[in-house]
Amino acid sequence: MNVNITNRIGKSANRDVFLQIDRLNLQIEWPFLQIEGEILQIEQSSSADVAAVIENNTFK
Repeated sequence: MNVNITNRIGKSANRDVFLQIDRLNLQIEWPFLQIEGEILQIEQSSSADVAAVIENNTFK
């Protein structure tokens, strides 16, 4: 079943084409999301390392 949808400027668009573009956008965005996740992991491990150093080297 083909269903026509309307885009923001009011022209009808084919739903299949819309979904293909949506999938392409996801393929483009996914690597960036993975990189952001890796950066977050590095930042968290760095913060944990700093916290451990501070904890072990506090004035006694």
